[in-house]
Amino acid sequence: MPFLSWRQSESEGSPFLPNQSLASREAPHHDSDHAIPSSKEGEQSKEIAFDYGQRGAGVDAVEDFLVVSPYTDRAHLLDLTSLDQAQILLAKALTILLPATAAYATSPYIASFNWHDVFSFLAAAAKANNYSWTEQVFYVVVFRSQVPPTTDRTHLGALDKKAHAEAMQTNGLLKYWFGVPDQDGRNLATCGNTMLPI
Repeated sequence: MPFLSWRQSESEGSPFLPNQSLASREAPHHDSDHAIPSSKEGEQSKEIAFDYGQRGAGVDAVEDFLVVSPYTDRAHLLDLTSLDQAQILLAKALTILLPATAAYATSPYIASFNWHDVFSFLAAAAKANNYSWTEQVFYVVVFRSQVPPTTDRTHLGALDKKAHAEAMQTNGLLKYWFGVPDQDGRNLATCGNTMLPI
């Protein structure tokens, strides 16, 4: 059984298709057994629901695969069997990555996400797995875009999905997240990698 793997939204979106609100991308349920400390002092703790079984279509050994993007079919899943323990723990911690502000398209990157929650989760996961964290190197790619709101984004979305499937073949992509374009067509997408993207 996988350790605390959060299943992302089942809808397949695209960073170029404005088909989901910010609220629809947030954690859908609460489970009091898995509280994550809040990133803001004085706030009530945020809780994340964990799903130990659901994964992408056509996957038999669900323990070996993790949903790390909005795309959930087999070509888009992370194969955990080829990763080391630190990479697995970080990939699982990144499954709770959520926007910290609705203005993520224009906010500073570090303020755009719930990093405190992600790293609190990572520390708890390392402790629960008796893993002593050593210095690691991971790469973050930040994509900021502005596409005119009148643009037909269907083709761009299909290209994004295809590019993601190709990127997953390297098995170094631990996380891919994208937002919904704002009223001016500005958006943010980001990914975390075990190797420097070319």
